[in-house]
Amino acid sequence: MVSLIPTPPLTVPPIFLGACQLATVDLGPLASFTPKKGQESALQAYLATLDLACPPPNHAQSNSTQSVLWAGAAQWFFQGPLPEKLMQFAYVSDQSDGWATLSLSGATAPNVLARLYPLDLREKVFGVGQLARAPLMHMASLLHRTKPREFTLYVFRSMAQTAWHEVKTAMIHVAARGRDGV
Repeated sequence: MVSLIPTPPLTVPPIFLGACQLATVDLGPLASFTPKKGQESALQAYLATLDLACPPPNHAQSNSTQSVLWAGAAQWFFQGPLPEKLMQFAYVSDQSDGWATLSLSGATAPNVLARLYPLDLREKVFGVGQLARAPLMHMASLLHRTKPREFTLYVFRSMAQTAWHEVKTAMIHVAARGRDGV
């Protein structure tokens, strides 16, 4: 019997360029879910017991160990330890092995991402806790602002190396422009 060994989507050390750091992160289990018909209120009530909710479009909500991220019309991602009771109220599909996550942080992180995303990433427009399902160059992705100068990028596992390359290249260009990267 062959035993499979799980491997991360990308094994590279963190890089520091200018005022930014790019790193891979393992955020633990990731599952997509959508409410079962007639269970929307019960699902929200259950999530409230976990100090969570199904956030509105372009938002995420977290407690100390789990997050719920908007992923599309009536679809969310549950990140972190998955409670089995969730399956009473929602259709759940494990996505853990299908996605890669990168973290970009630092003073010029918004300027780096502005070169890659067709979004207004100023904090007053795209604030902490906001999320966008948007193309990272030519790749499908989710972009989540977790802190004023920290973002988590979710890309398909098969695109992890390309996403890393694109972000690193943008970091090089922003760092070459000077201290603020503008």
